[in-house]
Amino acid sequence: MSKIVKAVGEIDRDLSKAELEQLAIEDAAHITDNEEYDLLKIYIEFKRYDTYLQTLIDTIKNATIQQATQQEIEKFSFGNAKLSVSARRKYDYSNDPLWNRMQEELDEIKQYKRERERFLKKIKGAFADIVNENTGEIERVFAPEISYSKSLTVRL
Repeated sequence: MSKIVKAVGEIDRDLSKAELEQLAIEDAAHITDNEEYDLLKIYIEFKRYDTYLQTLIDTIKNATIQQATQQEIEKFSFGNAKLSVSARRKYDYSNDPLWNRMQEELDEIKQYKRERERFLKKIKGAFADIVNENTGEIERVFAPEISYSKSLTVRL
């Protein structure tokens, strides 16, 4: 596996994003086609690396922004990669009464939707006939369609 997972600095810095993705696809094919690898263990190890690298990136991001700001660097190139430092705007609309009312309405609709979904999940069978409390009419309500897919969960 040491041939697959590269140490920092071992991946060719001149590769484009598409080329990096292609390299990963080729390495993945090598892993899946080679019976010497236990894919369950490999997947867990990759998730460990993913957690490790994402934590590293998140942890040094602010320090990197600070360094670039102190050195007044707005653009930086390293190998084929380009880094740019930019200011992002974030708007706070909460001082507008109409916006607040619309937000409250959206929140109420989202809550109503969640309640409706919980209700629909409880339907036994394909449908249920219920009485509309406002009109007294019987309404046919259909259960949601359910599809299943396999997933992997790794708890580290």
